[in-house]
Amino acid sequence: MSPLHRAAAFVLGPVLLSGSALFSLPQQEPAPASLQECVVRLLDGRVLRGKAEPGLPAADAALRLETGNGPLEIPAAELVSVRPLAELRREADSLRKSLAADPRRGTRLAAWFASQGLHEELDRELDPVLAANPADPLATSILRGLDVEALVPLPEGNVDALCRAALRAGEQALGHPTKLRLAELRLERLSPDLYEPLLANAVLSKRSGERVFAVGALARLMPQEGLKRLLERALLDRQKDVRQAAQKELARSSDPGVVFPLLRGLSSKNPQVRLNAIDALAALGDPRALGDLILRVTHSGGTGQRVNVSFTKQISYVSDFDVEVAQAAAIADPVINVLQEGAVLDVTLVGTHGETDYYVERSRALDALKKISGKDLGRDPKAWTEWWQTQREEIVTAYLTRRGFPLEPRNGG
Repeated sequence: MSPLHRAAAFVLGPVLLSGSALFSLPQQEPAPASLQECVVRLLDGRVLRGKAEPGLPAADAALRLETGNGPLEIPAAELVSVRPLAELRREADSLRKSLAADPRRGTRLAAWFASQGLHEELDRELDPVLAANPADPLATSILRGLDVEALVPLPEGNVDALCRAALRAGEQALGHPTKLRLAELRLERLSPDLYEPLLANAVLSKRSGERVFAVGALARLMPQEGLKRLLERALLDRQKDVRQAAQKELARSSDPGVVFPLLRGLSSKNPQVRLNAIDALAALGDPRALGDLILRVTHSGGTGQRVNVSFTKQISYVSDFDVEVAQAAAIADPVINVLQEGAVLDVTLVGTHGETDYYVERSRALDALKKISGKDLGRDPKAWTEWWQTQREEIVTAYLTRRGFPLEPRNGG
């Protein structure tokens, strides 16, 4: 990369410039005191920031832009606008006030920031929108209108290096919803023959951050093909953050059958898989799981009856001798007494399986019941069963209708 491109790339932040230079890089000179922090928009779509005289220069002149990496001179013919950053921020504040009652204020402000080339401000507006819904259509449309290839640069030529860079960009964007969505859109610009096997392998990566990124990218780029892998991560991944990411994506899925593989996970011989299935069902919020969860509470717990249990230690000792005198002999029989120490407890029986996993599982299933149903009927399985028998049809029908799922009858549960 030439010194000119390095200077321009510094101004653009994450933007990687390409092509031939459109302006010259003069010798460093002290910046005049009258210069202001400006946003410079170019005809080719690029946006630069630095200190300059606001306003367009004469047609035969050039704009001098002071950047942190040195000054640039840009011909007037290549300029669209040169506006002070303070002026743009005042306009943004005014627009924000006028949109105070608009529920889509964040995306509307972001669209304006995008039109002005204010990418940092755009990120701040879209972050809460994309945190709530990473596939928000309006926010995604705004981001697709940006130069995604320049904002998320990837090396060319070497496929392995490109794949590593794509995954690393996604991992580094975790916790920043807008940057994370841009990383997904950058993958989308690649051939499906490249990103599909890349994501299939990434969900098995040793790096949990790469797995989290791959889970989200699978949900957005391969919603049907990647569903099986999302289910596997939700139930089997060893890291909680990866499982939670997969569970959230499953909850956003438009597939009405997602709940059934998770229900099968409740019957796993592995106690951790059963617990993961309960967590996934709680995140999914599908009331069709309530019947199976009530069964887990019933089978994993006891009757709740109170009993006494004792933990004692007994010690035998010789306390005395019974002496008998016989002809030419004396006989002494020892007297044996017993000392006993320990504790007797009054407890409630919660299970007879001999495994603490079942108690944890029962508590987790009760929490899931409360979250999905929005009710708290206590720890008595009978109360939950009676409520479910009377409310099942109404609750399930309302849920399927709200989600737009077909009203399919289901046996059992």
